[in-house]
Amino acid sequence: PRPPLVLLNGDDLDYAKIRLDPRSWDTALGALSGLPDPITRAVVWNTARDMVRDGELAPGGYLRAVRAHLPHETDLAIVQGVLGFARQQIADRHLPPPDRPEALAGLTAVCRDLLDRTAGGGNPGLRLAAARGCLDNLTDPGE
Repeated sequence: PRPPLVLLNGDDLDYAKIRLDPRSWDTALGALSGLPDPITRAVVWNTARDMVRDGELAPGGYLRAVRAHLPHETDLAIVQGVLGFARQQIADRHLPPPDRPEALAGLTAVCRDLLDRTAGGGNPGLRLAAARGCLDNLTDPGE
């Protein structure tokens, strides 16, 4: 029987543009933050990024994945990369201007969730990335 997630290059040993079949994509989106290996999670995030760039994933779909999974991420490089792409590419370039404030508010909420989760000081790098993300995504000076 076929497993629910077939991920080529899951160890990121090759330079390859990865695509997932619909079943694997649904599984990956449902379980992304629970995948135990950070390299595997990075491959899935990079696949999502490439799909947005190629017009195969709507920008809103990427943002939904960010909201669902990034608050649980433990790898600093993934957090920085995903937040950077979500802000600089999705919010600033791929969304229509009327949708931008909602996207930025969602990214700010993700960063606040990361700040709350790291409040004990266990991961200062993640905390700093989350704080910077909050500042980058604010749209109201009163926030």
